[in-house]
Amino acid sequence: MATPTLARRAPLAQPPRRTHTSSARCAARRCAAAQQAAPGEATSRTVLVTGAGGRTGSLVFEQLLADGRYSARGLVSSEASKAKLVKRTACEASAVFVGDVTDPAALEAALEGVDAVVVLTSAVPSLKKRSLLPFLVRNKLMGDKSVRLGFRWKRGQTPEEVDYKGGVQQVDAAVRAGVRKLVWVGSMGGCDESNFLNTIGADEGDDKSGKILVWKRKAEMHLAEQEALDYTIVHPGGLTKDAGGEREIVVGVDDSLLKRKYRAIPRADVATVVVQCIDAPEASNMAFDVCTNKPEEGTTPTTGIAPLLAGLEAYDYSIAVPTI
Repeated sequence: MATPTLARRAPLAQPPRRTHTSSARCAARRCAAAQQAAPGEATSRTVLVTGAGGRTGSLVFEQLLADGRYSARGLVSSEASKAKLVKRTACEASAVFVGDVTDPAALEAALEGVDAVVVLTSAVPSLKKRSLLPFLVRNKLMGDKSVRLGFRWKRGQTPEEVDYKGGVQQVDAAVRAGVRKLVWVGSMGGCDESNFLNTIGADEGDDKSGKILVWKRKAEMHLAEQEALDYTIVHPGGLTKDAGGEREIVVGVDDSLLKRKYRAIPRADVATVVVQCIDAPEASNMAFDVCTNKPEEGTTPTTGIAPLLAGLEAYDYSIAVPTI
């Protein structure tokens, strides 16, 4: 299939290969983004972080609170999560909203007056307790690596409902609210439907169960079709709790980084990348994968994501088009 000059907003049946250098529209978007990010801008802009109670979401929320350019707002799923976030960050309770991302009314309230959104919501599986003993005995003691832990999804919290339907709801609500920028945090592995992560919580005979990366990718393609939004889609590698700011960041597209022996990244570094992408013109209408090198490899820690994105090849959503 020939690559169109204007690689935007094609139907899902024939998703385009994204380009970001030849389109006049994209150039205009980048110019506008550059003007918004101009040094000396005094106006504080409001950024909503959905999934702000999560391990990565809370780090993004903290960085936004510490950055004088932004007024941070969080959306969490429960009052307990709100109380924990307020205590951790010492933010005003009014800055944290409680609601379900599949609830249009809750999203509308959280999005009022928002300039940018960071989407960090994701379905989270629960361990099947009955699988623990066989795993410990057969896998850990006897070395049978074919025996794995079992997982399930809570009712109403499946990848289809949270990552796809909830993701689409957030995108559509952002468009209705007049949001200008949306940064989406997904995961590497979306180009391969056979990726192990897609088997987590999958029920035999149900083609729609599990498949978390497939549902994420389907929602991302919906985001890429929205004319009204300037977006950035970030696919981090394996997330760690290591300190941020100590490693060289590596970017790629189309799961090319999965070929690396080391493809992890600290959550703190993901948070930094996400915050930088809000205003970086180089991140305008871009999708990319990201990981780091080990700090002991003698590399220089990366201080800014923009130079890495400037010459990055376009991401190809015509690979592994979801059929569910």
